[in-house]
Amino acid sequence: MHAKKRYLVAMLALWSFVAQAHEYVTFDGGTRIEFSKPLLARERSLFGPGLKKATFVRSDGSRFDLFAMERLNRNGGILFSGVQDVLVSPSGRFAVLITLRVGVLREFKKPNRIVDRQYCPAIDTHSGCILSNQTGGICGGRWDGAVDTWHVGGESGDFDATAAMTEMQGLDVNLIWEDYQSGKMEGGHSSLSGLIESKLGVQNILACANSRDINIALYERVAAQLEREGDRASARYIRSQFGARK
Repeated sequence: MHAKKRYLVAMLALWSFVAQAHEYVTFDGGTRIEFSKPLLARERSLFGPGLKKATFVRSDGSRFDLFAMERLNRNGGILFSGVQDVLVSPSGRFAVLITLRVGVLREFKKPNRIVDRQYCPAIDTHSGCILSNQTGGICGGRWDGAVDTWHVGGESGDFDATAAMTEMQGLDVNLIWEDYQSGKMEGGHSSLSGLIESKLGVQNILACANSRDINIALYERVAAQLEREGDRASARYIRSQFGARK
């Protein structure tokens, strides 16, 4: 095969790979979620198939990564199943994804083993806010064909499941800061970064915030504390959203 022909074949293969590696689902209002970065062969041998990155793109083109604090590394992280498993509610307001949290369990004098757990985060398709991140039997549910009800089993069960999936809880930055301060005084939370990670990262907290009630001064205190704890990436992200610079 001539060198030029080999080059063209290689480029076609590369373009095909890139096309398969970058997929997205679009929602009403012009927002979308892009899935990218399929696992490399050595990663698949450990954790199985999946995509390492999911990015929410707003209607104005600005974007942020979902679960940014849980990117896959050699110790584990989060995997996304991709567009084929996205379940959009009848109104288009909510989208449920399928994710897998994976990790390497290291035990003394025992071979390392991989542990995983499936989750079904529900996303507000207007803002990209991760409203909930449920696991277990509720993830086997589905949307009703006509209304935004999450069916799992039985009428009362559906009501509870819908609330659990779609009602935002504990993501207000004022409550998070109060929780951190209270925990610090009581010897509880050792770091604000750890508390924010449990809320799925600063990207999610800001996505879920009411833009009319943003307390920039409080966010600057949060950014300063995260910086002191060594989480400079999260501090930079907060400041980038308000044009603040240190």
